Amino acid sequence: MNKYLIVSFLILCSIANAQWVKKHTGVNQLYNSVFFLDSSYGFIAGYQYPDPSFILKTSDGGENWVQSNIGGVPASLFFVNYDVGFCAAFNGIYKPPTEEIHGI
Repeated sequence: MNKYLIVSFLILCSIANAQWVKKHTGVNQLYNSVFFLDSSYGFIAGYQYPDPSFILKTSDGGENWVQSNIGGVPASLFFVNYDVGFCAAFNGIYKPPTEEIHGI
């Protein structure tokens, strides 16, 4: 009986926490990758032909976004910490300058 009670409790908790909230970036383009360092600070990479490819940055959990353009079509993002991050694109790997990362 205890097993079923515990399993039921875990299922109900996972369902209750599975609610997604849509965040608007203000950029109507295609998104390839998203990476958040914590609940507030994150990045999205994307593109829309013929417009330039971009990386969006937020420091408030996705309420506001700042756009930076890059030269290649991004495939994925990865950040080691707040100072070091990389964007893999189809024509190379991009790394933003430190002042751009913190200049949100």
